[in-house]
Amino acid sequence: MPGKSFPSADWMDWFKLDKWVHAFLYAVLFTLLFIPIQERKMIGHARLVLLSVSFCLFLGLFTEIVQGVFLVDRSGDLPDMIANTLGVFLSVLFFRFKDKKWPWKVTNE
Repeated sequence: MPGKSFPSADWMDWFKLDKWVHAFLYAVLFTLLFIPIQERKMIGHARLVLLSVSFCLFLGLFTEIVQGVFLVDRSGDLPDMIANTLGVFLSVLFFRFKDKKWPWKVTNE
């Protein structure tokens, strides 16, 4: 859907709701990739988590670049890239504090 098709409201500009949505969706994306890895305690746990982080970051950067270069009705911009990245790192920090360890650190419990 073209970005200009969305309704605009002045109060949304005050809070930059769009950036919060980007951060939230990328936090959810990382969480959906991470939870199965965590629950199964897969071999190569650290590599899989770092691969998940890398995938989310790449997807966030790639989609903004594609929107900015190839799509006429869409615009990719640096603040969206930053919001995507921030969402991934906020999700990593959430799991860090929830589990009292970094998500990629494996302990033999």
